[in-house]
Amino acid sequence: MQRLLIFLFLFSVSGTLLFAQKKDKKKKNDMIHEATKDLENQSQNLRDSMVFFHPEWENGNLSLKDGTVFKDVPLLYDLERDQVEVLQIEDIELYGGEGMKDTTVLIFEQHEIDEFDFIAHTLDENEQEITVPHHFVNAERFYRDELPAIGIYEIVEEGKVGVIAYPYLWKIMHRTTAHFDPERRRELENSVHDVKGRQAEVYYSFELKEKLYLLLDGKVIYDLDVKRKTFLKVFEGKEEEINEYMRKSGLQYKNREDLIKIVNHYNGLAEMMN
Repeated sequence: MQRLLIFLFLFSVSGTLLFAQKKDKKKKNDMIHEATKDLENQSQNLRDSMVFFHPEWENGNLSLKDGTVFKDVPLLYDLERDQVEVLQIEDIELYGGEGMKDTTVLIFEQHEIDEFDFIAHTLDENEQEITVPHHFVNAERFYRDELPAIGIYEIVEEGKVGVIAYPYLWKIMHRTTAHFDPERRRELENSVHDVKGRQAEVYYSFELKEKLYLLLDGKVIYDLDVKRKTFLKVFEGKEEEINEYMRKSGLQYKNREDLIKIVNHYNGLAEMMN
């Protein structure tokens, strides 16, 4: 009888331990399943890369107005929502010692941002890497029509007369009919957004554009929607030299690369005068 009681006790203990182990294993598997499911849900909600200034995460720096600074972190500049996104990745340990990556995207709106910069990496037609640095600032530090400016501008060229650019998205509508080529329709559906219409299917895409401005003395925004004669007045005392330089070099002041050359030529002359 005593042996039977001992056997029943041991059987009960082993059964309890086995149940506890199964319960722990189930809890661990449930946590991993939930984490996996969360990652799958994230992958199904990928953002449209067309709304970003640069479609890929690039390491850069972000400074906020409250003094917070993020250094060498992955950044995205969302032009549709006028905000900067910061990607934070941390190693976390799940129940039972399993590890995984915890991803958090911090979003900062225009009114919170002071400035940010990053280097964009792309490939040319020969598959050679091209790197282009970008530096953006909150335009509240500048004046336009004697009032603080609004928006995020890119610093293109600095100096007594500088160049800045305002990036924006150009929205393009694509409308098809029932007779539209099916294969071409599928290509269109895969590359742009889908908005159902009553008479036809309507799709739209975005194209990155920019509007160039001069920045005078590092603080005053000057609109380039003026005639050449008015534009030359910016270079007070050097109008003739700049006009001749533009004529001989065939430069147009509303072209980005040409405008940079004009501004650099003037700033060089200004430095010689000092």
